[in-house]
Amino acid sequence: MSKKKVKKNKPKTEGTQPTVNYFSLLVFILAAALIFYPPFFRGLFFNQDMFIYHSLTALVFLLVCIDKIRRRDYSFLSTPLDWAVLAYALAYLLSIIGAVHPGEAVYGFLKALNYFIVFWIISQAVRSYRDYINILRVLFASAVGVALIGIMAATGCSKYPAAFEPATGVILSTLQYPNTTAVYLAIASLLGVTLWIVERRLYLRPLYSLANFLMILVVLATMSKGAWLIFILGAVLLLLGMPGKYRLSSVYGLMLAMAAAAVTASKFLPAIKSAPTAGALKMLMIGVLIILAGELFWQMMLRIYRRWGRRTIPVIITLFLLLAGLAAYQQAGKVQQITEELKVSSLAAEFTGLKDVKGTSYTSRIDFYRWAGQIGRDHFLTGAGAGGWNALYHQYQEYLTWTTETHSHFLQVWVETGIVGLAAFISIWLLLLYMAFRRWRKLRSSSEDELNTETEHWALNWGVLTAALAFGAHAAIDFDLSLGSMAILLWTLFALIDSAARNDKLYTVKTMQQPWILLSIGIVVAVVLLVSGQRMLMANNIFVAGDARMIQAASLAEGAEKAKKLENLAAQTEQACKLDPFNARCYALYAQACALQYNGLIARNDPNAASYRDKGREAIKRAEKLAPYDIKLRGSMVNSCILLQDYDGMVRQAHYLVEANPNDITSYETAIKVSLAAAELSRNSGQPEKEKDYLKEAVSQYNSLIEQSERADQNKITMGYWQGALLIPSSDSRLNTAKAHYLLGAYQPAREVLEPVMNGTAGPPPTDPGAGSWYAAILYKTGEEARALTIVEPIKQSNPDLFALYQNLITLQPLR
Repeated sequence: MSKKKVKKNKPKTEGTQPTVNYFSLLVFILAAALIFYPPFFRGLFFNQDMFIYHSLTALVFLLVCIDKIRRRDYSFLSTPLDWAVLAYALAYLLSIIGAVHPGEAVYGFLKALNYFIVFWIISQAVRSYRDYINILRVLFASAVGVALIGIMAATGCSKYPAAFEPATGVILSTLQYPNTTAVYLAIASLLGVTLWIVERRLYLRPLYSLANFLMILVVLATMSKGAWLIFILGAVLLLLGMPGKYRLSSVYGLMLAMAAAAVTASKFLPAIKSAPTAGALKMLMIGVLIILAGELFWQMMLRIYRRWGRRTIPVIITLFLLLAGLAAYQQAGKVQQITEELKVSSLAAEFTGLKDVKGTSYTSRIDFYRWAGQIGRDHFLTGAGAGGWNALYHQYQEYLTWTTETHSHFLQVWVETGIVGLAAFISIWLLLLYMAFRRWRKLRSSSEDELNTETEHWALNWGVLTAALAFGAHAAIDFDLSLGSMAILLWTLFALIDSAARNDKLYTVKTMQQPWILLSIGIVVAVVLLVSGQRMLMANNIFVAGDARMIQAASLAEGAEKAKKLENLAAQTEQACKLDPFNARCYALYAQACALQYNGLIARNDPNAASYRDKGREAIKRAEKLAPYDIKLRGSMVNSCILLQDYDGMVRQAHYLVEANPNDITSYETAIKVSLAAAELSRNSGQPEKEKDYLKEAVSQYNSLIEQSERADQNKITMGYWQGALLIPSSDSRLNTAKAHYLLGAYQPAREVLEPVMNGTAGPPPTDPGAGSWYAAILYKTGEEARALTIVEPIKQSNPDLFALYQNLITLQPLR
């Protein structure tokens, strides 16, 4: 009987390659794309770009949750850093409660939530050091793209908008702000050096060096002193923390890229400033040749070292010094020429300015920080909400200056989220340092077999931590993190450090056992970001289009065509308000459309006019609640209230103009003029009590103007810090205030206000033709009848109407 052959399964060998998980790979690619593209869209500074990013983040987040469930990994928050980053986002949610601009506070919370989700996506997507390095490469490649676009724009090879300022020779690139561009590329250069020292493939090392050279060249071309300092600080910190052989590699990699950039800058910067042409690109070959020669020398020295060992180090150093000395001797004339070119270039002036602590850039920031501290103190616990600085800072100024940013993210977090958010933000940095300490202890306790691997891991993580710390240092003195792409970069660095700590088991990871919890979180957060982003984007698009159509419609003559356009515009802007109920601009535009429509309908006695009046007034109230200190919106709503015949509304809008910016002379003059106009309209409609209230408001605003001018910092005015017109009432404002005094029966105050401009001691006479009649009436009421007759006699001969005005005024009974 024959034996049956038994088929045996062959055992799997250790060298068998694991099956590729294509879904996980897709998720990783999408996560990488999520952090790659933001710098190329104006840094996501503008809301419409951020709204799109909300939707993309939501989709990737949901896919990551699904991927984790497929892998039976149900963890969500597993390290202290996870909780700290989430606490930062929740602080923005809490700040909505006491926000001065609730609409902006909601946008700010969605941004902070988005940053947390990006942090979580990257920390979950990175499951090995291979993933870690690939994410670093993505960040690096993105930065190289930004540098190349800046260089191409500077040489006239690209028409990327606002990427280069020909007048100053400053490169702004896609981020469109020199300081931010500089710090972004400086941080990326530190990451590039980190990648260079751990890279084993010879063909990639020159590419890293060339990219670092280009980025440092653009950093020099931004003329950003703060970024230069931060780059130097980051470089020193990088070298101090690098172990053994990695430190020497870091020194060489940094010095090579910096030397190539400095030599090239002496030719490149003057060339792009004088005439941006493609010819300036040839100057880059100087740096390219230096990089290639430096890389060749480094590889030769490495080969010698690997063959002969440590005893070759003195020989290598001696050889390097001899070659450097020979090159310097042969090129002595060119070195002197480069030095002279650097002296006459903008770089010399900028480097000299590093030690200037009395310049406006330094002293203005000190004032910004002081004002931010005062706002933070007044909104101590939960802050004033996102947008709080821009809403409130004018109210804390001793002189008029304009800045939409705090120029310190730490202080901005305090202003926006109070001590709660500031504590969360500081805890992130403390946890980064604590994780570095834990890793250092692990490195010291490593066995001989683990030492090489642990040393490489330390080098990678130290490079990323150095970049994050340098970034944080600059964010403490500038508004880098106001750009979404910059915050995404920093939160990605946080995520890399967090993922490495998790993968290296620096923490004990506690996982949930219920997949439905993770799936529920993923669905809820994804829906919130996706729906919010899409609705807000659609509302913003309607607003932008409607704003342009509003100008066109307002310029048309009254008729059927204008009425139809305004009706459509009102319907569209009403839809925008429903899509995004947090957008004050949409409500203000809707109110303007209703006001114009009402103005046309009331002229035709159309019964539908009342409906538009009520809708317009309601929209104004909603806009006021969402953004009470938005100066531009208040100015727009003054006009809308005038068209809606809402006298209380127009005076209220003008009043808040002054409250929002008490150092702006235009706000006072608008408030005085509007209050007097409201008084006149009330008088014509038979409302004497209202008239009296409005007249008192005009007088009050003038008195506030004088008091505020006395509080202004005269030293800052003398030094030229005041931006705009000084708080000196115009002749027309004096006349309007004098009118208000007169109608209230306060004749002597009216004379004190008006007389200086009528006799030429406080500026030219008012532009109002009736100024002489008013002044004569004031003189008459203060016992100067003879002088009054002297003034009105010529008026009587030349303009009977103005003489009639005088006669009416002297017989007018005052409002008391």
